[in-house]
Amino acid sequence: MKSIQYDDLKNNPNLYAEVADVLREDGMVIFPGLTTYRLGVSALSAGAIAKLQQAKRRAQNKPSLVFISQKTQLGGLIDGEPCDVAKQFMANFWPGPMTLRFSPSDELPGKVRKALSKATGKVGVRIPAADVCKGIIDAFGEPMLVSSANRSKKAGAQSLAQVRKNFGNLADLLIDAGDLPPGNSSTVVDIHGEHWKMIREGAITQAQIDEKIS
Repeated sequence: MKSIQYDDLKNNPNLYAEVADVLREDGMVIFPGLTTYRLGVSALSAGAIAKLQQAKRRAQNKPSLVFISQKTQLGGLIDGEPCDVAKQFMANFWPGPMTLRFSPSDELPGKVRKALSKATGKVGVRIPAADVCKGIIDAFGEPMLVSSANRSKKAGAQSLAQVRKNFGNLADLLIDAGDLPPGNSSTVVDIHGEHWKMIREGAITQAQIDEKIS
């Protein structure tokens, strides 16, 4: 597994192109978010998705999370156009720790659609705020399926040593930012028609949502 130091990435943003190339070749990358390391693969490749699931030793009934770099990438990923309430959430909380769950598009390849939506019937989508996350998806230019870099139901995604132990022989590229600080999980909201439902309150609170969403 190749490794890129976080400081080198900050000083030379051209290295993001190398990360994007790994994703385009159905490879798996490990990268830091704000509080945990994450595994990332192409969200539009059934082979890449299977690689992530096998690495996590996870059942296919776990909710999915897809990172996008801009709202236009929702086209072909979710069913139809975002409703007005979804647009309010995106305008107020993206980029940021807000995951919105949408019905998946019928345009997705069958195996991809099934893998992304099997758990809940929905696909979770976010535009992240963390600099490395944003740099990767900007360079990749396509949706990226992500998951915390820990074994299913196990801790350790903040520890670089534990991440290396669990995934060092499975991933193709690691962005090394040392150990990461603890923090809150993202907030998860389900979008259904013109309605929304809180699934998990996290870094963005119910009170903050009530202030912004009519």
